Amino acid sequence: MDRRPAHRRRRLGGVLPRHRRGPPRLSPLGAPRRRGHRRGTPRRGRRRRPPRALAAPRRHPRAPRRPAPLRRARRPRVCLPPRRVGARPRSTQPLHPPALPALRLSAVNPSRARRLHRAASMRAPSLSALAALLLGALSGAAWATPRITVEGMFSGGRSPIPVGPAPAGVSSTDAASCATCHAEIAAEWRGSLHASAWTDEVFQAAYAVERMAFCRNCHAPGATTASPRGVAADDGVSCAICHVRAEHVLGTGRSPSAPHPMMAVRAMSGSRFCAGCHQFNFPGDTGRGGARFDTAEPMQDTWAEWLDSAAAADDVQCQGCHMPWVDDASGRHRSHRFPGGRDLSLLRSAVDVAASARLEGDHAVVTVTLTPRALGHSFPTGDLFRRVEVTAAWESDPASTVRVGLAREFRNVPERSPHGGITFVRRQSADTRLAAAGLGAPRVLTLTLPGNPPGGRVRWSLDHLLMPTPLAASQGVGVARNRLVVSDGTIVPPQGAPSP
Repeated sequence: MDRRPAHRRRRLGGVLPRHRRGPPRLSPLGAPRRRGHRRGTPRRGRRRRPPRALAAPRRHPRAPRRPAPLRRARRPRVCLPPRRVGARPRSTQPLHPPALPALRLSAVNPSRARRLHRAASMRAPSLSALAALLLGALSGAAWATPRITVEGMFSGGRSPIPVGPAPAGVSSTDAASCATCHAEIAAEWRGSLHASAWTDEVFQAAYAVERMAFCRNCHAPGATTASPRGVAADDGVSCAICHVRAEHVLGTGRSPSAPHPMMAVRAMSGSRFCAGCHQFNFPGDTGRGGARFDTAEPMQDTWAEWLDSAAAADDVQCQGCHMPWVDDASGRHRSHRFPGGRDLSLLRSAVDVAASARLEGDHAVVTVTLTPRALGHSFPTGDLFRRVEVTAAWESDPASTVRVGLAREFRNVPERSPHGGITFVRRQSADTRLAAAGLGAPRVLTLTLPGNPPGGRVRWSLDHLLMPTPLAASQGVGVARNRLVVSDGTIVPPQGAPSP
């Protein structure tokens, strides 16, 4: 055991520190003395071996670790996902910029780290200024304007629709201002149900019974009071409701000669844009009779019906039937008449009707077959009161009339309230409407007429109703306003055989 002080003990391997070795001992001739093999010097004539590695001393658990050697920072790789059709272009910059070299050098060379930090802070303002200059130069680009989405444009009846200030170059957002340049389109719109959405007598009769803000926000979306008046009432669903946001005029494209700023919204040419007003659930208000609505059930399901139809599979949008192309002096444009459930020609093009009848003893059997044709949703669709009736009767006996209705049926169901007690919820009990094209076989309706008058003739018809006849009578809506005859005819049924 070596009892000498620690600073005089020999290190492992028999090597002293350089400052403790002293001058080399000289031979009598003045040359450095050769050390023996035990000192690490090889013998004469033998191959020199590499020095044996010294055993590393044990590090104390609390001793600080030696900093890792400085390595060059690798350039981050940016992997971009495959571009989807219609997706907005994403930035090619990495989500997080690579760490400054100063952060890696802080543990090795603090002074150099501080210099790098100062250099980075001096370069940052120049990069920001360059970005500002680029944005200013590209102020007319599409990404410099606010992004407009269908969800942000319409509220589904939850609130009025603010269109904001009038765009530059436009005096006002009312329809009269638009008509100064778009006279033909404004005339088409003025004769549509969009223009008379608030003043329509059928709607006013129903609104007088149930005055709900939910209805007012859709039929007079520009009104800010509980009793719409003036332009908000007269214009109904006006031009600005669909075409003005963020001080821009929205359209499916841009016109270089437009006197106002424009913004291209591609969604305006698709069915999703129409769903902003024609697809919504029941409100949370209490309906007539004290029954509450089921807010998870659709009140109007037109867009969802279209999604399941063959029209959606064939990429036939709502605009294809309800905004067809029409020619004008400057070329062509989409019609703004918006034909719907009150347009007889559109109703007749939606479904094919075939009727036959035969005599069986003391009664007649009438068969009516409905085949969807240009039909992209249920027939009828829209308001929950809409219905289609197939009627048959002996021509000589109106009292023999028999009807079959196609509609959504609702009833009040007693349910336990989450707050205790029993409440009535208005739920759909049946849906007998004709499904859209591509969703099943044609509908075959059978009506049995009592009696067998000699030489009798059967009168049949297919009618489209805005609401059930008793409800229309209670609200003062006449038969001529409420009912449209889509198809009708007269049949002389032969004995025991069907008549085509």
